[in-house]
Amino acid sequence: MVSNVASRWLSTCALVATCACGRFGFDVASRSADATRATDARPSSDAIGPTGDGALACSGQDSTVDLNANGVADCAENLVGYGQFTSNAGPWSSGARATIAWTSNDARGLASSGSVTVTDIVMSTTINGGSVTPSDCIVVAPNTTYGIYTNYWMASGQPGGDGNNAAWITLQTYTDPGCQNPNSSVSGGALGMTKDAWDLYVRTYLTLPTDRSMQLELGVLKGATTAAVAAQFDNVLIIAQ
Repeated sequence: MVSNVASRWLSTCALVATCACGRFGFDVASRSADATRATDARPSSDAIGPTGDGALACSGQDSTVDLNANGVADCAENLVGYGQFTSNAGPWSSGARATIAWTSNDARGLASSGSVTVTDIVMSTTINGGSVTPSDCIVVAPNTTYGIYTNYWMASGQPGGDGNNAAWITLQTYTDPGCQNPNSSVSGGALGMTKDAWDLYVRTYLTLPTDRSMQLELGVLKGATTAAVAAQFDNVLIIAQ
Protein backbone atom coordinates (compact mmCIF):
# COMPACT_ATOMS: atom_id res chain seq x y z
CA MET A 1 0.00 0.00 0.00
CA VAL A 2 2.75 2.45 0.94
CA SER A 3 4.60 2.08 -2.34
CA ASN A 4 1.42 2.89 -4.25
CA VAL A 5 0.47 5.78 -2.04
CA ALA A 6 3.97 7.23 -2.19
CA SER A 7 3.52 7.86 -5.90
CA ARG A 8 0.77 10.32 -5.00
CA TRP A 9 3.49 12.78 -4.02
CA LEU A 10 3.77 14.95 -7.11
CA SER A 11 6.64 16.82 -8.71
CA THR A 12 7.21 20.44 -7.74
CA CYS A 13 10.12 21.06 -10.10
CA ALA A 14 8.27 23.94 -11.74
CA LEU A 15 8.19 25.77 -8.40
CA VAL A 16 11.76 25.34 -7.25
CA ALA A 17 15.33 25.86 -8.35
CA THR A 18 16.46 22.25 -7.99
CA CYS A 19 14.77 18.86 -7.84
CA ALA A 20 16.05 15.36 -7.18
CA CYS A 21 14.29 12.04 -7.35
CA GLY A 22 13.35 10.66 -3.94
CA ARG A 23 13.43 6.99 -3.02
CA PHE A 24 9.64 6.62 -3.23
CA GLY A 25 9.54 7.93 -6.76
CA PHE A 26 8.46 11.46 -5.87
CA ASP A 27 10.46 14.64 -6.20
CA VAL A 28 12.34 16.29 -3.37
CA ALA A 29 11.77 20.03 -3.62
CA SER A 30 13.86 22.57 -1.77
CA ARG A 31 14.37 26.27 -2.38
CA SER A 32 16.98 28.45 -0.70
CA ALA A 33 16.14 31.69 -2.50
CA ASP A 34 13.41 33.68 -0.77
CA ALA A 35 13.20 30.94 1.84
CA THR A 36 11.79 33.22 4.52
CA ARG A 37 8.67 34.22 2.60
CA ALA A 38 6.53 31.53 4.20
CA THR A 39 4.66 33.03 7.15
CA ASP A 40 1.40 31.12 7.26
CA ALA A 41 -0.26 29.94 10.45
CA ARG A 42 -2.99 30.54 12.96
CA PRO A 43 -2.47 32.96 15.86
CA SER A 44 -2.32 31.44 19.35
CA SER A 45 -5.97 32.33 19.94
CA ASP A 46 -7.02 30.23 16.95
CA ALA A 47 -5.21 26.90 17.23
CA ILE A 48 -7.94 24.58 16.03
CA GLY A 49 -7.97 25.35 12.33
CA PRO A 50 -8.66 28.06 9.77
CA THR A 51 -11.89 29.99 9.69
CA GLY A 52 -11.53 30.85 6.02
CA ASP A 53 -13.18 34.24 6.52
CA GLY A 54 -10.27 36.49 5.66
CA ALA A 55 -9.90 39.16 8.34
CA LEU A 56 -10.65 36.85 11.26
CA ALA A 57 -8.36 34.11 9.98
CA CYS A 58 -5.52 36.64 9.57
CA SER A 59 -5.91 38.28 12.98
CA GLY A 60 -2.46 38.79 14.46
CA GLN A 61 -0.70 37.61 11.31
CA ASP A 62 0.98 39.12 8.27
CA SER A 63 -1.76 39.22 5.68
CA THR A 64 0.62 40.43 2.96
CA VAL A 65 2.28 37.02 2.65
CA ASP A 66 1.22 35.01 -0.40
CA LEU A 67 3.69 32.14 -0.58
CA ASN A 68 1.84 30.24 -3.29
CA ALA A 69 1.32 33.45 -5.33
CA ASN A 70 -2.40 32.97 -5.87
CA GLY A 71 -3.41 36.50 -4.90
CA VAL A 72 -4.93 35.42 -1.56
CA ALA A 73 -3.29 35.98 1.83
CA ASP A 74 -1.90 32.67 3.03
CA CYS A 75 -3.27 33.22 6.51
CA ALA A 76 -6.80 33.29 5.07
CA GLU A 77 -6.55 29.84 3.48
CA ASN A 78 -4.08 27.80 5.54
CA LEU A 79 -5.54 24.44 6.62
CA VAL A 80 -2.99 24.08 9.44
CA GLY A 81 -4.34 25.50 12.67
CA TYR A 82 -1.06 26.63 14.22
CA GLY A 83 2.00 26.81 12.02
CA GLN A 84 3.67 30.17 12.59
CA PHE A 85 4.64 29.36 16.19
CA THR A 86 4.39 32.97 17.30
CA SER A 87 5.10 32.38 20.98
CA ASN A 88 4.71 28.65 21.63
CA ALA A 89 4.23 25.26 19.99
CA GLY A 90 0.46 25.51 20.27
CA PRO A 91 -1.33 22.15 20.12
CA TRP A 92 1.64 20.32 18.55
CA SER A 93 2.92 17.82 21.12
CA SER A 94 5.85 15.48 21.74
CA GLY A 95 5.67 11.86 20.66
CA ALA A 96 7.35 8.64 21.79
CA ARG A 97 10.29 9.20 19.46
CA ALA A 98 10.65 12.98 19.44
CA THR A 99 10.05 16.10 21.50
CA ILE A 100 8.96 19.59 20.45
CA ALA A 101 9.81 22.93 22.06
CA TRP A 102 9.39 26.58 21.09
CA THR A 103 12.46 28.63 20.14
CA SER A 104 12.95 32.30 19.28
CA ASN A 105 14.81 31.49 16.03
CA ASP A 106 12.20 32.80 13.58
CA ALA A 107 12.47 32.04 9.85
CA ARG A 108 11.91 35.72 9.06
CA GLY A 109 14.22 36.94 11.79
CA LEU A 110 11.37 38.59 13.70
CA ALA A 111 11.78 39.22 17.39
CA SER A 112 8.00 38.97 17.78
CA SER A 113 7.77 35.38 16.60
CA GLY A 114 9.67 32.10 16.64
CA SER A 115 9.72 28.48 15.51
CA VAL A 116 9.76 25.00 17.02
CA THR A 117 12.64 22.62 17.60
CA VAL A 118 11.90 18.94 17.00
CA THR A 119 14.43 16.58 18.60
CA ASP A 120 14.82 12.89 17.78
CA ILE A 121 15.37 11.21 21.17
CA VAL A 122 15.52 7.56 20.07
CA MET A 123 18.54 5.87 21.66
CA SER A 124 19.54 3.76 18.67
CA THR A 125 22.68 3.20 16.64
CA THR A 126 20.65 2.61 13.48
CA ILE A 127 19.51 5.39 11.19
CA ASN A 128 16.01 6.32 12.25
CA GLY A 129 13.49 9.11 12.40
CA GLY A 130 11.33 10.46 15.21
CA SER A 131 8.33 12.75 14.72
CA VAL A 132 6.00 14.82 16.87
CA THR A 133 2.24 14.50 17.16
CA PRO A 134 0.44 16.70 14.59
CA SER A 135 -1.63 19.64 15.71
CA ASP A 136 -4.69 19.34 13.51
CA CYS A 137 -6.97 16.90 11.81
CA ILE A 138 -7.43 18.32 8.32
CA VAL A 139 -10.53 17.34 6.37
CA VAL A 140 -9.61 16.64 2.75
CA ALA A 141 -11.38 15.84 -0.49
CA PRO A 142 -10.54 12.66 -2.41
CA ASN A 143 -8.50 12.89 -5.63
CA THR A 144 -7.41 16.41 -4.77
CA THR A 145 -3.94 17.94 -4.86
CA TYR A 146 -2.72 19.67 -1.68
CA GLY A 147 0.34 21.88 -1.45
CA ILE A 148 2.57 21.42 1.60
CA TYR A 149 5.08 24.09 2.60
CA THR A 150 7.36 24.65 5.57
CA ASN A 151 10.55 26.48 6.46
CA TYR A 152 13.18 24.31 8.11
CA TRP A 153 16.57 24.83 9.75
CA MET A 154 19.17 22.25 10.78
CA ALA A 155 22.43 23.03 12.53
CA SER A 156 25.61 21.46 11.21
CA GLY A 157 28.02 19.46 13.37
CA GLN A 158 25.37 17.39 15.15
CA PRO A 159 25.94 13.71 16.00
CA GLY A 160 25.07 11.36 13.16
CA GLY A 161 26.82 13.38 10.47
CA ASP A 162 25.75 16.28 8.26
CA GLY A 163 25.34 13.94 5.30
CA ASN A 164 22.80 11.81 7.19
CA ASN A 165 20.86 14.24 9.37
CA ALA A 166 17.84 15.97 7.87
CA ALA A 167 14.48 17.47 8.74
CA TRP A 168 11.62 15.34 7.44
CA ILE A 169 7.84 14.97 7.43
CA THR A 170 5.29 12.16 7.44
CA LEU A 171 1.78 12.45 6.04
CA GLN A 172 -0.90 10.23 7.61
CA THR A 173 -4.26 9.94 5.86
CA TYR A 174 -7.54 8.48 7.12
CA THR A 175 -10.73 7.07 5.62
CA ASP A 176 -13.02 9.22 7.76
CA PRO A 177 -13.13 13.02 8.28
CA GLY A 178 -12.20 12.78 11.98
CA CYS A 179 -8.71 11.30 11.54
CA GLN A 180 -9.82 7.82 12.58
CA ASN A 181 -9.22 4.60 10.66
CA PRO A 182 -5.73 5.15 9.20
CA ASN A 183 -5.56 4.78 5.44
CA SER A 184 -1.91 5.33 4.57
CA SER A 185 1.28 6.68 6.08
CA VAL A 186 3.71 8.22 3.62
CA SER A 187 7.16 9.53 4.46
CA GLY A 188 8.06 12.75 2.69
CA GLY A 189 11.72 11.85 3.07
CA ALA A 190 14.46 14.35 3.78
CA LEU A 191 13.34 17.93 3.29
CA GLY A 192 16.81 18.87 2.05
CA MET A 193 20.40 18.89 3.22
CA THR A 194 20.75 22.64 3.86
CA LYS A 195 22.55 23.37 7.13
CA ASP A 196 22.82 26.51 9.27
CA ALA A 197 20.28 28.47 7.22
CA TRP A 198 16.53 28.58 6.75
CA ASP A 199 15.33 26.80 3.63
CA LEU A 200 11.90 26.23 2.13
CA TYR A 201 10.34 22.82 1.49
CA VAL A 202 7.58 22.60 -1.11
CA ARG A 203 5.69 19.50 -2.15
CA THR A 204 2.27 18.47 -3.41
CA TYR A 205 0.24 15.39 -2.51
CA LEU A 206 -2.67 13.91 -4.46
CA THR A 207 -5.19 12.32 -2.12
CA LEU A 208 -6.45 8.80 -2.69
CA PRO A 209 -10.11 8.14 -3.58
CA THR A 210 -10.56 6.81 -0.03
CA ASP A 211 -8.83 9.70 1.80
CA ARG A 212 -11.14 11.90 3.89
CA SER A 213 -8.73 13.54 6.36
CA MET A 214 -5.01 13.81 7.05
CA GLN A 215 -2.39 14.91 9.56
CA LEU A 216 1.14 16.16 9.01
CA GLU A 217 3.93 15.12 11.38
CA LEU A 218 7.20 17.05 11.74
CA GLY A 219 10.28 14.96 12.35
CA VAL A 220 14.02 14.44 12.24
CA LEU A 221 16.00 11.83 10.33
CA LYS A 222 19.34 11.16 12.01
CA GLY A 223 22.43 9.10 11.32
CA ALA A 224 23.70 6.13 13.29
CA THR A 225 24.03 7.69 16.73
CA THR A 226 22.45 7.30 20.16
CA ALA A 227 22.70 11.06 20.71
CA ALA A 228 19.78 13.44 20.18
CA VAL A 229 19.56 15.32 16.86
CA ALA A 230 17.30 18.33 16.26
CA ALA A 231 15.74 20.37 13.44
CA GLN A 232 13.61 23.51 13.50
CA PHE A 233 10.37 24.20 11.65
CA ASP A 234 8.42 27.39 10.99
CA ASN A 235 5.50 28.59 8.86
CA VAL A 236 3.80 25.28 8.13
CA LEU A 237 1.23 25.67 5.36
CA ILE A 238 -1.18 23.23 3.74
CA ILE A 239 -3.61 24.37 1.06
CA ALA A 240 -5.78 22.75 -1.59
CA GLN A 241 -4.32 23.54 -4.99
